[in-house]
Amino acid sequence: MKYYMVNTNKKLDPQGNDEKSMLQEQIVSLYFDGQKQHINKLNDGDVVFLYSNETGIVAGGQVWGETQKRDYKGLVKLKNEEYFKNFKTFFKPSEPVTIKQMTILFGKKPAVIRAFIPLSDAKGQILFDTIATKVRHLRVA
Repeated sequence: MKYYMVNTNKKLDPQGNDEKSMLQEQIVSLYFDGQKQHINKLNDGDVVFLYSNETGIVAGGQVWGETQKRDYKGLVKLKNEEYFKNFKTFFKPSEPVTIKQMTILFGKKPAVIRAFIPLSDAKGQILFDTIATKVRHLRVA
């Protein structure tokens, strides 16, 4: 099992529709060439934390299944520009884990400028344990 942070794309989608889609559908998505292919690095059982700009970690879970593709925002001219995977387990903390909190937990500010961020096992476990205190029934198989 590996740990990752994925940015929910609010910088490029200020209305937050991509993030809302991920939360409602319980999926992790990446968009467009140069980013979307990173979804293929996720293996069954990996833990992904969804990071929302200016908010922090808003959700996450354990991914499962094959990479799926669809047109970005349903637009045919943006065919297969969204790659996504489903969460087998899904959690939403009662309040986000902020950058400030992650900086304290990790001992330095995490780099969240990319869409797909691998985390060390130690940082992933620290983040998972922190979120576990903010979720009633957090369990990863």
